[in-house]
Amino acid sequence: MATTLSEYSDANSFRSSEGNNNDGLLCHCGRKTSITKSWSDDNPGRLYFRCDVHTFIAWADEELQCMWQKASLLEARDIIRRQRDEIRQLIAANTKILWDQACVQESNVASGEHVPTLADNHKLEVELVKVGERERKCSATVCPFPGWVF
Repeated sequence: MATTLSEYSDANSFRSSEGNNNDGLLCHCGRKTSITKSWSDDNPGRLYFRCDVHTFIAWADEELQCMWQKASLLEARDIIRRQRDEIRQLIAANTKILWDQACVQESNVASGEHVPTLADNHKLEVELVKVGERERKCSATVCPFPGWVF
């Protein structure tokens, strides 16, 4: 059964977008179930029927994976979790930097100091390129006689 996983359900599972209106298994309470992929340590990657009220109902797949598959899935899950945490930290750090930069710029404007703009930065970059070109031209016109420069 090929399903696409789109809705994040909880820390250990993903809900399948195709399984939300499942015509198959009903929960013992009579509600429809959805097919969800487990990311628990014991059953990574296994599909199960899930009721919104009673969570786990039954396994949707009967096949047990090999130990290397289980280890690989757990390793991939842990890497994804670490990367998700790192992304959150980077976003928080970036937000703080942008906030600090806005505060500094606001205080510079309030104190009457010149605040560099993107246009100022672009002018400086263009000037830097021109200086580099002049330097290369000068070094290329060195006289073949020692001590003489044109």
